[in-house]
Amino acid sequence: MKIPVNLNEEQTVLDAIPSEPLLNVLRRMGIFSVKCGCQDGFCGNCMVLLNGKPVPSCQIPCGIVRDNSVTTLEFFTNPKKKEAVLNDDKKAKKPSTQKNTDFTEEDFLLYKDIISGFSEAEIHLCGYCNAGKIFTAFYILKNSSRPSASKIMDHIKDLNCCCTDTLSLLNGILKASAIRESREEKNSNVQK
Repeated sequence: MKIPVNLNEEQTVLDAIPSEPLLNVLRRMGIFSVKCGCQDGFCGNCMVLLNGKPVPSCQIPCGIVRDNSVTTLEFFTNPKKKEAVLNDDKKAKKPSTQKNTDFTEEDFLLYKDIISGFSEAEIHLCGYCNAGKIFTAFYILKNSSRPSASKIMDHIKDLNCCCTDTLSLLNGILKASAIRESREEKNSNVQK
């Protein structure tokens, strides 16, 4: 069956059985940031953003993503995607111009803040469970300007990452939040 979807900000059609896990289809398409782990939705290895919310792609039947937006780590690590978003942001500032993407320059800066926060917290990005750690942090920070430790714990407590303990991940997200806050403060001082 043909299933139209916005995949990494590009309209595409998935050729899949509607009940087939999204994980399998993405891997078949050469999207390897999603990994096959526990297949129960807890390890985070196969995490994607579905309409901006982190979900385990092993638990999502392809039919559910019809006409929705699916984002993988490949989107954030592709310099051409970043350039397209930055150009789109500039165009959107002109009157009567529509943006072509749901992502903004701020989203790429937030991704960079997360990577920096993880580095400061000495979180190793092993390559296997990166999607779970990064997309969970992205969702938390995108939806809360200053998340509390308890709010972060609510989101990460069930994430069963193979290389990072929960306390380290909590610390990395708090550091990413502080880095973002510092960056935004600097930008606001520059604009004054």
